[in-house]
Amino acid sequence: MIKATANDKPLQDMDEHTKLDLNEVEPFADDENTTDVVLCVEEKRFHLSRGVLMLASPVFREMLNSNGEGTQIEISLPEESYKDFVLFLKCFSPTEYVKLYANKLVSQTSLHVAVYTGQLDVIVNTLGTLKWVSTLDIYGKYFKADGQPFPCPQQIKNTCGFVKTYKNFSIFWIMNAGHMVPKDNGAAGLEMVKRILRITKKQK
Repeated sequence: MIKATANDKPLQDMDEHTKLDLNEVEPFADDENTTDVVLCVEEKRFHLSRGVLMLASPVFREMLNSNGEGTQIEISLPEESYKDFVLFLKCFSPTEYVKLYANKLVSQTSLHVAVYTGQLDVIVNTLGTLKWVSTLDIYGKYFKADGQPFPCPQQIKNTCGFVKTYKNFSIFWIMNAGHMVPKDNGAAGLEMVKRILRITKKQK
């Protein structure tokens, strides 16, 4: 999960912070472990998973299974608009865009970006969250920052989570919680929110 809090602008202005210029980024880059087909739109190349495309769209299922195109590594789509095609891919590949937005929020805005993960989450597990954080531009400097445990006021003797912050980026590990942190460990979730607000106030 990602939260963003504004230091100097109300949250209703957040759209101004998250507008993404598609010309500034290169989504869907080559990854030899997960991509096996390249689609070309307006001379731009998208490295994608054949299986994901076939599951997402009957058009791609037919395209990649017929006319010999199923064995091609690179396919041109001359009638498609780059902007429209990117928005289409965004519908079933949100992770790529979460990363792009997070990078922009951290590097180009005064918003504080907080990522949190439940220690027992098997849907969006902690290792997967940490793997995603490692792809962010800020990761090298963030990695060197010190992490700190924090207690909950109701359980002062027990650690209910950990937090690690570098500039306007934080990640919270919530103990004894799965995917639904407020339900599983509401006290820790509330303490996390309070700490995010304190961090944001200090950065003003």
